[in-house]
Amino acid sequence: MNYVVIGFFTCLFCVLFAIFLIKLVYPLVSSAWSGLSVSFGLIMLLLLKWKVTTKQGVLAGMIIGCWLLFVRSHVKFLDNNIFHRFTAFILVFLLVIVVNKITGRKNYSVPEE
Repeated sequence: MNYVVIGFFTCLFCVLFAIFLIKLVYPLVSSAWSGLSVSFGLIMLLLLKWKVTTKQGVLAGMIIGCWLLFVRSHVKFLDNNIFHRFTAFILVFLLVIVVNKITGRKNYSVPEE
């Protein structure tokens, strides 16, 4: 068979699966994007804009971000009262700043061009 035909039917199957099983697909996609945004998105922003970011701060943010989302999504009392992605984003941001201050580079200077 032609690869275009195989790709077409695969795409058609995925679209129909997503349309008819939206209650199954949406929570999976939502939790995947929330994990990416809290664990990697914040770290990328800090790496691009804050030159004092250290390896320890990045690892702490990624690990605690994943852990916070997992715990917060399984505690129904917290999940119903506070939006878990926002609080995880703020807590990870503060944690990365604290870890970077503790393990930060001493005598850091911006290289001249």
